[in-house]
Amino acid sequence: MSLIFVAMGVVIAGWALLTLTSASAELHGRHGLRTIVLVIWLLVVVTGWSVFTYLVYGTPGGLDGAWQWTLDQPVLVRVAMWLFLLPYMSGLWIWQFAWVVWQKTVAIVLLAVATFVLSLKRG
Repeated sequence: MSLIFVAMGVVIAGWALLTLTSASAELHGRHGLRTIVLVIWLLVVVTGWSVFTYLVYGTPGGLDGAWQWTLDQPVLVRVAMWLFLLPYMSGLWIWQFAWVVWQKTVAIVLLAVATFVLSLKRG
């Protein structure tokens, strides 16, 4: 799970840096920089969903284990995770519903697609 923690840190750091860079590009009218920021932002989103997919297929506990690991973290870490990783944490939360597996999978895929669509609208 330490690899997951590092990946989440990269996503959070990338999110913060790109937000600052995007604001600077808009302030100074640098449209080329804005395009670069959008591409990097999409890479951050892809990295986040790739980590999520890795949790499904590459870890012994899958999403249930990741949810339990999240619950084992201190409260401040959990709050930070929900604030900075909202779509991914929402996916973990959806997985805990008492739905059939295909319903949970469809809901999470729709959430991922919505994340990408909103990321494109950001640019």
